[in-house]
Amino acid sequence: MSSSLLCVCSITSKWDQIPIVFPEIALRGSSGIPDLQASYQNAPNLPLFILDGFETTVQRIYDLNMELVERVTVLKDASAKAIYGSKAGNGVIVVETKRPSAGALRVGYNGGITISAPDLTSYNLANAQEKLDAEVLAGVYRNNVPNRQFPLIATYGQIQKDIASGVNTDWLAQPVQNGIGQRHNVTLDGGGEGMRYFVSLNYNKITGTMKGSDRTTATGVVNLEYRKNKFAFRNNLSIDNNKGINSPYGSFTQYARMNPYWRIHDDNGELIKSYHSGNTPNPLYNLQFKTKDFSTYTTITENFYAEWTPVKSLRFTARTGLSLSNSGTEFFIPAQHTRYATILPTSDQYLKRGEYTITNGKSNMFSTDLGASYSVEKNGHQVFTNLIYSIQQTSNAMTGMSMVGFPNDRMDDISMGLEYKEGTTAQGSEQTSRTVGVTSAINYSYLNKYLADFSYRASGSSQFGADNRWGSFWSAGAGWNVHNEAFAKGIKNLNQLRIRGSIGSTGTQNFSAYQAIATYNYITSQAYDGELGNVLMALHNPNLKWQEIFDKNIGADITLFNKLTIRFDLYSKITKSLLSDQTTAPSTGFNVYRENIGETVNKGYEVGLSYKVISNSARRTYVTVFANAAHNENRIRKVSDALKSLNEAQDSRLLGNSADASRPVTRFQEGQSLTSIWAVTSLGIDPITGSEIFLTRDGNITHIWNVDDQVVAGDMLPSLNGTFGVNARIKGWSFNIAMMFQFGAQIYNTTLVQKVENASMDFNVDRRFLLERWNTPGQYSLFKNIADRTVTKPTTRFVQDNDEMILSSITAAYDFGASNMMKRIGLKNFRVNMTLNDLVRVGKIRAERGTLYPFARNFLMGLQFNF
Repeated sequence: MSSSLLCVCSITSKWDQIPIVFPEIALRGSSGIPDLQASYQNAPNLPLFILDGFETTVQRIYDLNMELVERVTVLKDASAKAIYGSKAGNGVIVVETKRPSAGALRVGYNGGITISAPDLTSYNLANAQEKLDAEVLAGVYRNNVPNRQFPLIATYGQIQKDIASGVNTDWLAQPVQNGIGQRHNVTLDGGGEGMRYFVSLNYNKITGTMKGSDRTTATGVVNLEYRKNKFAFRNNLSIDNNKGINSPYGSFTQYARMNPYWRIHDDNGELIKSYHSGNTPNPLYNLQFKTKDFSTYTTITENFYAEWTPVKSLRFTARTGLSLSNSGTEFFIPAQHTRYATILPTSDQYLKRGEYTITNGKSNMFSTDLGASYSVEKNGHQVFTNLIYSIQQTSNAMTGMSMVGFPNDRMDDISMGLEYKEGTTAQGSEQTSRTVGVTSAINYSYLNKYLADFSYRASGSSQFGADNRWGSFWSAGAGWNVHNEAFAKGIKNLNQLRIRGSIGSTGTQNFSAYQAIATYNYITSQAYDGELGNVLMALHNPNLKWQEIFDKNIGADITLFNKLTIRFDLYSKITKSLLSDQTTAPSTGFNVYRENIGETVNKGYEVGLSYKVISNSARRTYVTVFANAAHNENRIRKVSDALKSLNEAQDSRLLGNSADASRPVTRFQEGQSLTSIWAVTSLGIDPITGSEIFLTRDGNITHIWNVDDQVVAGDMLPSLNGTFGVNARIKGWSFNIAMMFQFGAQIYNTTLVQKVENASMDFNVDRRFLLERWNTPGQYSLFKNIADRTVTKPTTRFVQDNDEMILSSITAAYDFGASNMMKRIGLKNFRVNMTLNDLVRVGKIRAERGTLYPFARNFLMGLQFNF
């Protein structure tokens, strides 16, 4: 009862749209707890990716040439994903690439350009005069001490003079560009019934919206297929080379902070180095110097598949996959960089200015499996069964170092450094994990009316405790094709009605290799009686076990009038033995250890609709409308004492007055969601004093914010999200329009907090700081007293409904087909297309988008032909 409904899933990136950072994907809600104390080897909610039958990485899928993709299937229910057992708990995304086709040699080309245009409309920053006015209202230029008041007056006068002369710097425009990328793909395929081949060469350059940022991928693929009599062989070889470069302009956040009354150049046309007496560097100043900030990788993947069918009903298979990857990163800034502007020549740190960090990584993945399958059909009964034995080893190694002391940008090799960065030496790490599994499955059908399947997988992994190395995963499913029943034959306009259900358990393994093993590190800085000592780095945990996910799913597939298709799924997903890092006492010698700490449950439904408004194959014309929607609820069912102590550690971040104290923290409480927003209930701003009024847990009114008064103020998980749109073809023209929506979600509007209420007067602010903050007794306002400099901590005032509708894409294409003109120039087909992404976004919230990297709208234009 496999599920391949169009994915209505959560796809996010905490780094906005930086070209070299991958998105985070979650299917049917989050199963894992965020890693607040350390970093997972992989994201805890990331699904398993399968490419042409072999496990692969999100990086490989991200860089895959989509023109080579034949099919993408999303597996979410227990029966669909159970065969992947210990790694399938977060769902499985199966990608199949195009196979060679028999025939004479065919040569194809697909290419185009991509334009990424920065969209800065979400920013609502003050101009030069508005920022100066805001500073005046905030009391920046008032001081009761006369000898301090005079310099303030002089500063105000100089700024006002600059503004009068026309200074109003648009800092946001300085680092951005219309990024123009390109992609090219050439394919060759052909062969006979016995031997077929497919060759692809691909080049793809994504140019970012920040100047100097891009991601370039070059890929070569050779696929061979051979079939003779009872034997078949397939071999897929691919080589990927990638380089991603971060913008030398730095973080976009710097430019959104700069005051608009600051000039970029001085009267001599030279770049101004810094402002605020040297405390605020000009982010453009460093462009004069040679820097480095990039990452690279090269991956070679070799997959081989063999099949032997001695008789029609019996088949034996063998598969072997090997993936080798080398990666590296480099980061370099010289001594002239503004980071070191305040270091004086007399300082001990003067010769240590400049930094070079380099890392090199190697990884490999080897997997093999042997399988046998048998099928039989008799008197309407059909049985298919298989048995697969598989093993896999994954290894990762990393070395790196950070050196300091690079006097100028010409000394740009790490060997030229003065010494290791303080507190560091050359670093290295290694992780190797091994898994072994046995999978069996049986599928049964009778007269194509009654369907049933059962699967079982036993998996062993080196990642878990000695007492829990093995895990058992299973699934059972059943289906009923009602439309094949005699009583249903007479139901007019009923083409299909299938009812299905499944139940089962799977696991997840997105964790480090040695999380359950006691590990030590040698003490090389000293010896005792001529011998080296060692120190404990990680705690032994023999009871650490799999994070297990228990799925239940019931659904139906309906087709009416040969036009309307409906798919519905109702599901429940319970995650047990949740894994997370826990803090330890400093006396243990290490910071964290991994522990099973609780349970969560996701419940929800998914529905998909498709209706053929027009369908005329003779005229190559059709119009289809579609809609997909999903609802998911996430709840924590059980919380261990370890999680309770983690809540206390999180709350302690709110006790100070740092920037961290202004953002809600993640807390875990039974009955609440993993994505709950915790804040203290606000009754608004006192119109008399301009200070905030809070409500305690006991229902009392107070002006004092207390961490113990936090309540669940909202949930970032939407009540309903999905897509809808239309696909159409009219002769040679084809069109696609897709919309995305979400309702019922909340968000903590950090723009209002950081750029309005907690805004530092040293930097630019949102216009609402000047126009909407309280400044007069009796005034009703959302924002507190403009002269109040105290830190605003998590409050329900800034929890807002995040309902939005997005025109996500419009695609138009024209296929010239096999016209006489095409034949005369030797082309079998010629197609041109254009796609526009994320054109319109309508929502209730006014918040900055693209804070670390500018948000962009993408335009793609391409052509495709073969001969």
